[in-house]
Amino acid sequence: MKKRNRFVTVLAVLLAVGMVSTGFAAPFQLSLVTPVQIINSDAPVHGLAINLIYGLNSEVTGADIGVINAVSGNASALMLGGINYVGGDLTGMQYSLINWVGGNVAGVQESLINWAGGDLTGGQCGAINLTGGNAKGIQGGLINYTGGDVGGCQISFINVAGALAGMQFGAINYAISATGFQLGAINWTGKLDGLQIGVLNFATEKEFWKFLPIVNAGW
Repeated sequence: MKKRNRFVTVLAVLLAVGMVSTGFAAPFQLSLVTPVQIINSDAPVHGLAINLIYGLNSEVTGADIGVINAVSGNASALMLGGINYVGGDLTGMQYSLINWVGGNVAGVQESLINWAGGDLTGGQCGAINLTGGNAKGIQGGLINYTGGDVGGCQISFINVAGALAGMQFGAINYAISATGFQLGAINWTGKLDGLQIGVLNFATEKEFWKFLPIVNAGW
C-alpha cells in the first residue's frame, strides 16, 4: 500500500510539474489525451514517449509509442502505433496503419497508407505509398506515387514517377522520363533511355517507334 501511495504521489508531482513546464527536453512522456500528459505538448522529448490514446509533442528523439502519435516538429525516432504523424522531418522508422510526414523522410515507413510530403530517402511499404518530392530508395505496395524524381525502384500494381533513374515493376508503369527499366503490362514514358518490356510500351518522345508491343528500347 505504501509503495502504491508513493507511486501515485510521484506521478501526481510529475503531472503538476509537467503541466506548467515548457521548453526543456524530457527523457519520458506519458500521455492520455493531449493536454492530459506529463510534459506539455510544446516541449521536446529525448527518450521515450508513450501515448495511451493520443499524445502530441513538439519534437521526439528516441521512441514514440501509442495509439495516435503526433509530433508537431521533427522526429528522430522509432514510431509504433495506429497513426503516426510528424509535421516536420522524420529520421527513423514508422510502423502503423497510417504514416504521415509533412517534410522529408530519411528512413522507413510501413503501413497501409504512407505519405512523405518532401523527399524520401529510404523506403515505403504499404498499400498506398505517396511521396511529394523526390525518392531515393524503394517503394513497394499496390499504388506508388512520387511527384518528383525516383532514383531506385518502384514495385506495385501502379507506379507513377517524374524522372525515373532505376526500375519500375508493375501492371501499369508511368514516368515522365525513364533511364533504366520498366517491366509491366503497360509501360509509358516520354523520353526513354533504357528498356521497356510489356504488352504495350510507349515512349512518346522517340523519333521512331513511339509504340511497340513486347519490347521497346531507346538510347
